Amino acid sequence: MKAILLGLMLAWSSAAQEQAKIFELKYGDVHRIGEMIRIFPNGGLLWDESMRTISVKGTAEQLKVIEEAIQRFDVPSATQNLEFTIYLVIASPDPGKGGGMPPALDSVVKQMSETFSFKSFRIGETFLIRSRDGKTAEASSIGPFTADGQNTIFYQCKFNSARLIPDEKGKKFRIDGLRIGMKMPYKTSGGADPKYQYADIGFNTDIDVREGQKAVVGKANVIGGETMFAVLVPRVVD
Repeated sequence: MKAILLGLMLAWSSAAQEQAKIFELKYGDVHRIGEMIRIFPNGGLLWDESMRTISVKGTAEQLKVIEEAIQRFDVPSATQNLEFTIYLVIASPDPGKGGGMPPALDSVVKQMSETFSFKSFRIGETFLIRSRDGKTAEASSIGPFTADGQNTIFYQCKFNSARLIPDEKGKKFRIDGLRIGMKMPYKTSGGADPKYQYADIGFNTDIDVREGQKAVVGKANVIGGETMFAVLVPRVVD
């Protein structure tokens, strides 16, 4: 019984020492600063990006350290420019459907050749997108005609936001709401006046990528037994 009472007294004493505080940010990225201060041992951490607030709970000493960290990083800063190269690679089991591949993708092609049974690779489209840290971006293009010259392929790439996040190993990009895909025509009737419809092919994902990394961010089957891969290479630009 004494042991139980002692345990309750210690628990109450520890809880009594905890405090709660809400910090309102003026300049910094609420999500990034919230992720950063997760490393501090505290009893609770919540943030609200729409209200630009971070709520924390902990001892007085912990709150003091957290407050100093927030004051240090909640300052005006120059927004960095981000650049993303996205290669849409079409892989085929037919060795006769290959095309020129950029040397930058040699390691990716080797990896996909060893992992899957593809015999040839070609570039469907390449996007070069520049955006500001924390902003959205979108690009689209018209691809080649179908084999009979009747229709085109439409490519699209967009994301909701791309941010640089703190990382002890270097620059790391967090991309939310990434959508990469294409509208591909397929024949629904033949004859002298063939009919076509379009199929949406692609994928949505959230991903973290390091600067310079060649990341295969998705794979989708394409009409005709081929497969589309998306390879993303990010970097910070002046």
